[in-house]
Amino acid sequence: MLPLDMMQMTLPGAPGIYYGDEAGLCGFTDPDNRRTYPWGREDKKMIAFHKDMIRIHKSCPEIKYGSVKELLADNNFIAYGRFNRTAATVVVLNNNDFEVTREIEVWTLGIPKDAKLNLLMMTDNVSFHTEGSSVRVKNGVLTITLSRKSAAVFRYDSFEPVSDEEFWADNYFEFD
Repeated sequence: MLPLDMMQMTLPGAPGIYYGDEAGLCGFTDPDNRRTYPWGREDKKMIAFHKDMIRIHKSCPEIKYGSVKELLADNNFIAYGRFNRTAATVVVLNNNDFEVTREIEVWTLGIPKDAKLNLLMMTDNVSFHTEGSSVRVKNGVLTITLSRKSAAVFRYDSFEPVSDEEFWADNYFEFD
């Protein structure tokens, strides 16, 4: 369910959360299609996940107002980007029952051929994390491995400062 919610929060339009979804409320068919809110018994991880996804949605203008572009669509695997003139967000989802590795051309979003993408969120079907790791884009291609039923959101911001080491690693000039 988490990858689906991640997709909903990053696609164009206003994300809609049906009453209780953020708390892990379940139901079945009518008349049991929606139960009462589980006051005091909410799924704390689901609430934390939704708060973090809402924070990401609010803090990334390209997600709220930017363009959308399909990057890769394969059997139960999709990657798309949200972008504007200064930033790009890459969303990758694997709905397979097995791990998948894909090479995704992200340069079409305006991401430099050799860049660093910051991981905003990684999720599987039961948990998530927002640790501040990053991945490198090489020759305009992001190579990613996702576990079964998982998703990830990465971001490139052209205004993000880089360290001296990162700058000189990519901008080394040799004179004869």
